Amino acid sequence: ASHELRTPLSVMLGAVDVLDANVDSPVAERALGRIRRACGEMQAFIEATLFLSREGGSGINRGEPVNLPDLLEEVVDDYRDRIAAAAIEVQVEASSPMLLDVPASIVKITLNNILLNAIEHSEGGRIRVALKDSRLTIADTGAGIPGDQLPHVFDRSYTTKPSGTGMGLNLVKRICDRFNWRIEIDSEPGRGTTVVVIFPDNDGTDSSVA
Repeated sequence: ASHELRTPLSVMLGAVDVLDANVDSPVAERALGRIRRACGEMQAFIEATLFLSREGGSGINRGEPVNLPDLLEEVVDDYRDRIAAAAIEVQVEASSPMLLDVPASIVKITLNNILLNAIEHSEGGRIRVALKDSRLTIADTGAGIPGDQLPHVFDRSYTTKPSGTGMGLNLVKRICDRFNWRIEIDSEPGRGTTVVVIFPDNDGTDSSVA
């Protein structure tokens, strides 16, 4: 199944590279960049889903430890167009190195889902992304979540979008559970939502799967 999922994306990314090398239009280049980023997001989603389907996370190549501040900057940069289109002010506070012994694709899909939720509900508002003392905080000034819905945000079927699947935060919660990270959500309708992910330690050694 992994081959069937990965191959079409590899073909698409290869085609994007060919087109990118043969176009001179800035508009086309930006469009290809968006396609490449979307394919990258889908790749990360597939890798995370396949990883979680393996008991104990066996068979995964962890690669080099991930420096979380660098990945945070990368994820925010990936969404610059959407952030600008929604007139959102984003503040990132993550200067101190923090290494996680976790596959980069797994960390990225976690960050993608949390940040994307904030972007989709914060038009014209602000998002603060902060990493300090093993705590990652993503806080927005968006619509917020009603109190009666808050206990269900990690349910597989929970979504605020008519066409949504509810898989985003459910996947994030499953990843956090797998690596013994703690995730907390606090929200108030009309004032915004704060998501906090707490890592066991700064070097990521306790967050690896035994």
